[in-house]
Amino acid sequence: MMRRFMLWGLLLLASCASERSGGEQIAQADRAALSGWIARVRESHAQADRRRDAAALQALTDTATAGAPSGVDATDAVQARQDLYVHAASLALEIGQVARAAELTRAGLALPPYPGPFRAQLLIVSSRAKSALGDAAGAATDRQAARAMLAEH
Repeated sequence: MMRRFMLWGLLLLASCASERSGGEQIAQADRAALSGWIARVRESHAQADRRRDAAALQALTDTATAGAPSGVDATDAVQARQDLYVHAASLALEIGQVARAAELTRAGLALPPYPGPFRAQLLIVSSRAKSALGDAAGAATDRQAARAMLAEH
């Protein structure tokens, strides 16, 4: 399911490459930066899918924290970064870095709160991390928030 959302997000980002609001064409340098960023996002996800290790986790984290270049719609940029944080936090849990997973979900949830599937996924992974850290109440709160958000969509 996460891969489907990532593809949707990348398609939205690619659609931003052709025009800015008001019909103004994006400068050639902006297009190059956007293309490079999309490639970096794709490669970070692909590396993490191939290699389930600390190096892949670092690549996802670096890409998520780097932000998006100019020319990317703010909502699209946040959603792409949320997806990176979901993937990174899930991988951190998988490789036994529970505290790191909790830190990554906090970073993703600190982004502007655009409701949607990526934010809900962050809450789900946050719930898993909190549960593993012994915070049953926090885990339950995150699960409930994720369910409510998913029910709206």
